[in-house]
Amino acid sequence: MPGFLKDSRTLVIIGATVAAIALGAMLRALGLLVTAAQLIGYATTLLAVASVGLAAGVISGYAELRAANQRQADQLSRGREADMAQVEIERFSGPGELLRINVRNGSQRAIRNIYVWADVQNAPGHYAAGLPADDPLSRRMVNVPHDEGQHWRFRVIHPGRQAFFTQLVHLNPHPLPAGPDAAITAFAEFTDAAGTWWRCDEDGNVTRREIAEPAATDDPGPAQPRALPLGPDRRAGPATGPTTSPQPRLAGWVGPQQEPQHYSDVP
Repeated sequence: MPGFLKDSRTLVIIGATVAAIALGAMLRALGLLVTAAQLIGYATTLLAVASVGLAAGVISGYAELRAANQRQADQLSRGREADMAQVEIERFSGPGELLRINVRNGSQRAIRNIYVWADVQNAPGHYAAGLPADDPLSRRMVNVPHDEGQHWRFRVIHPGRQAFFTQLVHLNPHPLPAGPDAAITAFAEFTDAAGTWWRCDEDGNVTRREIAEPAATDDPGPAQPRALPLGPDRRAGPATGPTTSPQPRLAGWVGPQQEPQHYSDVP
C-alpha cells in the first residue's frame, strides 16, 4: 500500500477524484446542479475530462516504462563492457621480433571465436597469430575468413584460462618493423556468451563490434603454414637460437606424402 501511494499517477488520480467531488458539492450548494439535465451535463463533462486524463496517464506510463527499460539496457551494456575489459592482451615481442601474444580471459564467461593479431602504424596488413602445432590446443584452430582479412580463429578460452599465440609466418614471414614499440598494438577479437563481437587491445581499449559471425570451413588454408617455436617458458619469450632456423609445421599443413589434415571446431 505505501508503494501504491508513492506512485505519481496514483496521486494524480486520487487528487482529480477529490477535486471532482468537491466541485460537484460546491455547484450543488450554489444551486447549479438541481435539474436532471444539469446533472447529466456535469457527469458528461467529468467523463470527458477523465478520459483525457486516463489517456495522458497511459502515455505517461509507457514513457516511464520505456525510460526504465532503456536505463536497464544501458546498465546491462556497461556491465558487459566492464566484463569484457577483463580480457587481457599482453604482447611479449617488440620491434624486430616475430609476434608473440598472450590472451588471458579474466571475464566471468568464456570467450569464443578468437582472432589474434598486431597492427603497426603506417604498415599495411596484419601480423596474424595462432597456436603452433606443438601446442596440444592447436586442434582448436580453424581457418575461417573474418572481417578485415583475418583467417585463423581459436575456438574458446574459458574464464581464468589463457592461450599463447605466435606469428603465423606462412602469412607474413617478416618480423615486426624496427621503430618505436608504441607503434605496435596487439588485438584480440572474439564473441561473448551472447554471440556479440568485441575487440580488445593491449592498451585496455574495448570496442563492441557489429559484424556477423562467419561460418566454419573445411579449407586447410594457405599452403605450408609455419609457426614460431616456443622457448621453455611459453610466456617468457621466444625460443633460443636464430629465428631463421627451420620451424615446426602448423596443424593443417599438407606435406607431399600426407593426406589433408583440416582444422576442426570439434576437439
